[in-house]
Amino acid sequence: MTSTEQAAGNWAPILVHVPALQGMVAVGRELTMTIDGDTIAGHSGVNRFRGTAALDGSSLSFGPLMTTRMAGDPSAMELEHAVLAALDGTVAYRRLGDLLCLEDADGRVVLVARTAAAG
Repeated sequence: MTSTEQAAGNWAPILVHVPALQGMVAVGRELTMTIDGDTIAGHSGVNRFRGTAALDGSSLSFGPLMTTRMAGDPSAMELEHAVLAALDGTVAYRRLGDLLCLEDADGRVVLVARTAAAG
């Protein structure tokens, strides 16, 4: 299956793995992520991003993400880097009710998002 139907929709990331802190951090900002067909787009805290998305079994592959190039305060930029890192390449995913969980190659959860209204 190459459709992203199972992961499609509007998502609001609520937890992200921040490598510098070696753990998950609650997102205290309005972040968005929309997976629609073969596209992912959203707002990663400071900048907007867009790229390709493809589903293969229980894995989601995200193509190169293009972002705007604005700067923000250091904590916002650290969070943004963590979100974009979680969306880099191929990740395993699981749907748990209204949650979408993305896992890295080691099986570590790197991002958790909740369904969100279109916006």
